Amino acid sequence: MIKAIIVEDEPLAAEKLDFFLRDFPGIQVDGIFSDALSALTHINQNLPDLIFLDIQLPGINGMELAKSLSTLPVSIIFTTAYDQFAVEAFDVNAVAYLLKPFDRNRFISVMLKALQRFPSKNESEPAFSDQYPLKSGGKIRLITLSDILYIQADHNDAKLVTATEIHRQRITLSSLAEGLPSSRFIRVHKSFIVNKTAIREIEPLPNHEFILTLSGGKKIPTGRTYKESLHFLPGIPK
Repeated sequence: MIKAIIVEDEPLAAEKLDFFLRDFPGIQVDGIFSDALSALTHINQNLPDLIFLDIQLPGINGMELAKSLSTLPVSIIFTTAYDQFAVEAFDVNAVAYLLKPFDRNRFISVMLKALQRFPSKNESEPAFSDQYPLKSGGKIRLITLSDILYIQADHNDAKLVTATEIHRQRITLSSLAEGLPSSRFIRVHKSFIVNKTAIREIEPLPNHEFILTLSGGKKIPTGRTYKESLHFLPGIPK
């Protein structure tokens, strides 16, 4: 279980973060704080794994708090309405920079990227970096990323397809592509993301596009816009 805290002086913003985090069963919110000093007391006593930190706070601001934590093994996601702090945020090794106002798509994308830093604390369970939170019927289900063969855009949804199931999620393909590990997944078409390890055959077409056959027999077209990303495949010239 990843222990997280929220440091945010806007009650509605804090509630939004807390609500979105419920989509991630592997994360436990241990506290919500409206100022840096009370958050610092908690951090020193409990050492959370992940901190959602607003920059504009009363008294000590979020950037000053982050700098004071530089020697601690904590990961920070800055949440702010001001993009001018982005460079400074990454100077203090922030995991991500969540610009307000953000929606669920953007939040999931940032979280997928952040969770790649957290290995599993239990060898019998998949690492957090290999799980995707799927919300359906008011419940949250974790699916293993390595089980996903491909993801297809379907109007305002994305279909996550495994060997045995199709999961539908209200999220854009662009948001998913940003958060998924590039070592495993690649966007090959405006409507498709594929698992690299699922590719079994590559068929060239006359127009410099390709047909990828995946395990299970599904054929996926590629788009010329995404040709540069296919250079890792054998037989595709650079």
